[in-house]
Amino acid sequence: MDKITVLMAVYDPPERWLIEQLQSIDRQTYSNIELVIRDDCSPNVDFHRIQQLVSENMRRVPYRILRNEKNLGSTKTFECLTREASGDYFAYCDQDDIWNADKLEKSWKTLTEQNCVMLCSNADVIDGDDVLQYKGHMSIPDSFSECIRSGEAWKTLLVKNYFWGCTLMIRADIAKQSLPFLEGMYHDQYLELFASMQGNIYFLNESLMQYRIHGSNQTGFLKNVCSKRDYYENRICILIDRYQRLLDKKLEEPYCTYIRNLHEWAVSRKEYAEGKWTALPGVLKGRMYNRNTTLFELFMMPLPNFIWVYLLRVLKKLNAMRHKNS
Repeated sequence: MDKITVLMAVYDPPERWLIEQLQSIDRQTYSNIELVIRDDCSPNVDFHRIQQLVSENMRRVPYRILRNEKNLGSTKTFECLTREASGDYFAYCDQDDIWNADKLEKSWKTLTEQNCVMLCSNADVIDGDDVLQYKGHMSIPDSFSECIRSGEAWKTLLVKNYFWGCTLMIRADIAKQSLPFLEGMYHDQYLELFASMQGNIYFLNESLMQYRIHGSNQTGFLKNVCSKRDYYENRICILIDRYQRLLDKKLEEPYCTYIRNLHEWAVSRKEYAEGKWTALPGVLKGRMYNRNTTLFELFMMPLPNFIWVYLLRVLKKLNAMRHKNS
């Protein structure tokens, strides 16, 4: 039986949420599991307390627990976990969710049956009090589903991420080939992109876990965006740096040319955001990569910041209402 290694990074974990996460891993129906935990030098939760919580709640699944000598951030911590772990498949894990008992078994079975290198599943969403907010939160558009079937998911994943890393299962050899993780890109986004360039990936449209949303882990298009400057830095400039780092990896074709075109589009978006109307043709040329983003920026970027702040509040309220009614 294949070995599945669960990789968990923790940082100042809330005790109740960590306990629920650990217990849900310990209840897994798949039998050949190991849990590897790495504490990212938590400043407010003593390492010995974390060790105690793990030992009290992991009764069946074997585990190892390690600690960074200094704070590295979540991506580097998951990179360390990926490098040092063994097994046939890796499942990446947050510190505050709740897994269905059959999460690993169903993920492994589907992944092997579909002969894929990576799988992500759907998930329900709960709040800090374990109250269900909405079911099957991830909505995969037909266009992306077709990209997955045709082996071109990487094109979409270069622009937009539809998956949550806590639902991810990947072949261990593929995960290790991806090392080191790309600086400036979340570990799950990078793994999903890398895997989609190595073979087939699969989306299992079944909720296998409860993803906890709270104040520090909000998701969505406007996450970390409260002003025009935030959007400029976190949605445009960051992509220029990301695409350049990918180009520096000297990937094979057709990846290199496609990423170079995306880099040029991102540069045009940056210049347009800075008020350079000569960049407009470059922005329009890139609408094939993300039509909605292009239209959003064409309308929004010329507006002053005080209008941005107001419209962002409205958009976030509408988005919250949409999820609540879905």
